Formats: sequence, structure tokens, C-alpha cells
Amino acid sequence: MTGAPGAVDEVEELAVDGLRWLAGAATGRAELVELALAGAADVVARDEAGPEGFLVRHSTPQYRPDLIEPVSYGWCHGPAGDAQVFRLLRDITADPAWTDLADRCWHTVTRSGLPRRLRPGFWDNNGRCCGTAGVLALACDRIADQAETAEQAEAAEQAERAERAERAEQQASYDFARVLVADLTARAIRDGEGARWSNFEHRATPGDLEPCTGWAMGNAGIVRELLRFVRLHRGTDPHYTGFL
Repeated sequence: MTGAPGAVDEVEELAVDGLRWLAGAATGRAELVELALAGAADVVARDEAGPEGFLVRHSTPQYRPDLIEPVSYGWCHGPAGDAQVFRLLRDITADPAWTDLADRCWHTVTRSGLPRRLRPGFWDNNGRCCGTAGVLALACDRIADQAETAEQAEAAEQAERAERAERAEQQASYDFARVLVADLTARAIRDGEGARWSNFEHRATPGDLEPCTGWAMGNAGIVRELLRFVRLHRGTDPHYTGFL
């Protein structure tokens, strides 16, 4: 885990719990499953945004409070990442409580104000790790999940009202995804060499950082999510793939 000695990093703890679940489920080792449950329960107990939302402090005690805000909203240290672990635990355990927690994370993310840059230091990142592309990944996952659920409801001839509600949730996810895509599109730097994205550091002059090429902070992670959104929009394979 990152941070000061003794500090608890909530998202990294959840990521470890998710891996424990996978290992425990695959190998039948009950002790790994128990560790995962205990770790996830500890993080959930730190929630400060219930009962509708979900938001846990970046670290406890706060790591470098002079540089790092107490809460984040992205994939690496915020509810956009917490939701992904909760979705994983949902798939492994079939416990609807994890779905509820993932939905609460989405509630918090969509009401946080991102991707608008509301104040210095808030949402200065476009990338997959800490920025808009990471939230877009969650939006696309929700769109794919909701489409599958709606189709199952239709196939099972369930109540029309339930299917309409699922379609409405999918549309809301689409709407927010479009906001994220529009923001990434607007912030892209385009010239004769192609397109790229620069993150921003409000404490530096100049604030625009050198564009990166990698997955976490650069073009590779951003383009991957944009391409997946295009596939969802076209109604083709919603999963990650090397082709459109």
C-alpha cells in the first residue's frame, strides 16, 4: 500500500480484497475469502456518504495532507474504483449487497461535479488512473451490464415496468458517458502529429504537463475507453478488444 507507515489506502485495500476473492473462489481456500470479506467490510465501514452515496477518505491517517485532498473520485483512489471492486465481488458471490454498493458509488461520482474543473486541483486529469477516462470505464461497464439485464428481463417476460426502469438507468449511464466523452474530446490537443492529452498541475507554472503515452496517465488508457464507448454506441461487442 502507498502512503505513510500505518496509513490505510482504501482503494488499494479493496483491490487486494478483490484478488483474494478471486484466489479463494478459484482454489477453494476459505481463508482467502474470509480475509477479503473482512477487508471489504473495513473499507465499507469508513464510508462517509451513505446511505445513498459511497465515499471513503483517500487514506487514514491522511497521507501528505499538504498535497493530497482528503477524498478523490477517480479509479485509483475513489468511488469509480471502489465500484469496480464491488462489481467483481458481486460477480463472485452473487450477493446483491455489492450491487447496491456499486450503485452508491455511481451516485456519488455522478453528483461530484466532475468532469468540470470546479476549483484548483479538482479534476485536472484526463487519464485512466486518476481522471475522466477511468470514470468513463465505469460508465461503459454499467451500460453493458444494464443492457444485459434488460435483455434478460425481456427474455424472461418479466414485468414491463422493471424493464423500463432498467432501460432508463442505462440511458442515464449513457448520458453521463457522453458528458465524459465530450470533455475528453474538447481537451484533446490536435495537430499535424495526431491527438494527445495533457493533464494539469495547478501548483506549477506552466500548469499544462507534458502529454504521456501510457495507460495510466496518457493516450493509451484514454483511447482505449473512447474506442469502447464507440462500440457500445454502435451496438457491437461491449467488451475490450483490439478492433472496432
